[in-house]
Amino acid sequence: MIRPLLILFLCLLSFERIQAEEAKLQIFQKSSGNSYDLSFGSIQSKIILAVVSSSTEKLVIEIHSNVSSFIPLEMTHQFHLKIKDKKIYISDAFINSPVLGNKVYRLDDEYLQGYDGVQMASFLDFKPNGKIKKIGNAKVSTDLKTFNTSQYQINENSQTIDFWITEEIKPFAIAAIRSSGRKKDHNYMLSYKEPIKYYRSKLDIRKAQKMDDKIKAILPKPSKSKHFLLP
Repeated sequence: MIRPLLILFLCLLSFERIQAEEAKLQIFQKSSGNSYDLSFGSIQSKIILAVVSSSTEKLVIEIHSNVSSFIPLEMTHQFHLKIKDKKIYISDAFINSPVLGNKVYRLDDEYLQGYDGVQMASFLDFKPNGKIKKIGNAKVSTDLKTFNTSQYQINENSQTIDFWITEEIKPFAIAAIRSSGRKKDHNYMLSYKEPIKYYRSKLDIRKAQKMDDKIKAILPKPSKSKHFLLP
């Protein structure tokens, strides 16, 4: 249900993700993470965003989603992030889900297109610009507590996307993301639930297989024309 790039955005949108002058990644605590609730129409999901490993050269993040619907769906994505020309890009990505036979697959390069393009680069330093506008400060209440946050907004593809950020939430600073607009199938609400103290990776990428035509038929191919915050 969730485009993998949303998860990458969550990872990058926590201030000072990259020290551009030194071209190094910020180091995060291994196995730390956050859990979120996602409302996507009538569908409710539990999301975990976690750090698998971290160094100044490579950051490995994993998202595990558990969708509650008529047909429950569980899925895990893993992204390997590196730096090239002072920009973050995805060097590898993997996926696993019961609908895929519980096997781990390495995503082909064509599935990563658009993930590390201009849109991502515009968010890395997270400074308000022509696309990103700071709305102001706001209090956001979650199941855990009420946070003092900074609210930002972007308008694209007839959708308004608001996100609330606070340094109180570690390791990722996202308190909430809301997409709203005329396209109801693009509307969702992501809300912070609680921290994850110890996350164990659910993927053994040593056993990863190459994607075949059957797997490609199941997975929707990402579109470069879509904004990466939309489903």
